[in-house]
Amino acid sequence: MDKNLTKQDRIAGGLYGLLIGDALGVPYEFYEAEKLPPCDEIEMIPPAGFRKTYENVAAGTWSDDGAQALCLFQSLLDQNVFCLEDFSDRVLSWYEDGVWAVGGEVFDVGIQTAYALRGYKNGLLPEECGMLNPDGKGNGALMRVLPLVLWHSVHGSTYKEQRTKELVEDAHRQCLITHLDDDRYEEAGVSRTVIEQENRFYDASTDYDYDYDYQYPYPLPFSTGDLVRLDAPIYEEPLYGVMYSEDYGGQYVHMGIICEEEGTWIFDMLDLSELDIEICSGCRVMDWLHRAKPEELPEDRKILGDLAAYFTDLRRQGPEAIEEPFFRIFGRHGKKSRDIRPFHVTPVTFPELIKALEEDMEQHFPKQGGML
Repeated sequence: MDKNLTKQDRIAGGLYGLLIGDALGVPYEFYEAEKLPPCDEIEMIPPAGFRKTYENVAAGTWSDDGAQALCLFQSLLDQNVFCLEDFSDRVLSWYEDGVWAVGGEVFDVGIQTAYALRGYKNGLLPEECGMLNPDGKGNGALMRVLPLVLWHSVHGSTYKEQRTKELVEDAHRQCLITHLDDDRYEEAGVSRTVIEQENRFYDASTDYDYDYDYQYPYPLPFSTGDLVRLDAPIYEEPLYGVMYSEDYGGQYVHMGIICEEEGTWIFDMLDLSELDIEICSGCRVMDWLHRAKPEELPEDRKILGDLAAYFTDLRRQGPEAIEEPFFRIFGRHGKKSRDIRPFHVTPVTFPELIKALEEDMEQHFPKQGGML
């Protein structure tokens, strides 16, 4: 990609790319991958012998995805802010009157979307429509989200952290009229998509590989050993734990916890670097993570307070002194040796845990004095 493109060029390119790509896929919609023509033969007009999905739809016609994206873009331009009600009205106008559909003709609409829009027409609030069919799934809300990235690039905050937070929140809100899913992995897909689109918009020279080795993008206001409380709505009650941040830069963030597994309390670890945890429901993990005090810990989690003090003290020896002990206590396996821990199950007293840890470290790292 040309690094000298202006912001206006990228906005135009984003819209053209969305609509052209959408139109290119229309003739092949619903086909299984193995039944598609070779990649070099996929064009607006399919190769001879291939029966396109919509016989009466002209080549170059975008679908419901492109039309709804244009509804979103027009709403943002007219309202100068994301307004769920205005956007919902425009999507309903597309559904009923063909607004932003090529030639005013709506030739296909997803089952979930149609069900939700009928509910909206009958007087339901936009926030209620996406859950009319609880088992309904679909990616329509994801396919139309790009205009929010483009709009926030001009009107969003000049501070990346704030801009990304507001973008993700709007991205989730635009889903509500047609697709409301409380599954955190579904929500994470929306979040991850808009963040990747935003990154590509601002850094045209970067080649993103879309893997899941995600690094936490914001400064972390916690240090390894801090006792914290996670109040994320995906949990029925607050989750307490001990922080671990690799290199102290917040790049890879973990939280050592105690949880129940098959009726047994065990030490475990939550990877806060994973995007499905990090920004589900349109929020960063930082919006839910708070410092905790030992006295507020539930009785069966009191040992976490001792471990927080232990790792805070160990931190003074440097990052290398913390890594292996932390992962051997909270990880399913020691991070380096991959040996199953002998002290996986609680309840156990803090002195018993440290004694077991020291013996385990001495066994696996005898030349290093157990590394402790």
